[in-house]
Amino acid sequence: MGYPQGSNERFPLPTPSRPHIPGFAWRTRVSYTPAQEIEDPMARVLVADDDADLRGMLIEALTLAGHQVTGAADGLQALGAIQQREFDVVILDIFMPELGGLDVLAAVRRRHRRTAVIAMSGGADRVATEPLARAAAMGAARTFTKPFDLTEFLGAVNELGAPAPKAPRGRL
Repeated sequence: MGYPQGSNERFPLPTPSRPHIPGFAWRTRVSYTPAQEIEDPMARVLVADDDADLRGMLIEALTLAGHQVTGAADGLQALGAIQQREFDVVILDIFMPELGGLDVLAAVRRRHRRTAVIAMSGGADRVATEPLARAAAMGAARTFTKPFDLTEFLGAVNELGAPAPKAPRGRL
């Protein structure tokens, strides 16, 4: 007996528990076009964070905003993604396993000078703020301390990922 070729039958899937993240409302049903099918994305964005919940939330929010998003769970994955393609915006957690965000930031600056970088780190104490100041000195366009306002964060990504204005043609 063979398997049917398709089915119109619908069935509920269990919804995983999701953490409360200020400024973000989880959607129970998400409808979006996979990144590889977006014809003209607003920006190509890499999100590198070892916190799977935050990384997933950012990927979901940025995708719904029209960006083409790639995720990385640590610095080595981020470095591999950067070596494979160019991104308009790279979002880096400062403290990640394998390779830290500052090391990845240095690699981005060497390979892709025009790529905008957003650095983020948890906590408002000296442990978080000193590396963020260092990231800014290394060329990060924006820094955020977790938890951050998602609307402000998305605004920064939209601004940094906006295409450069085209030069007028012809004579002035």
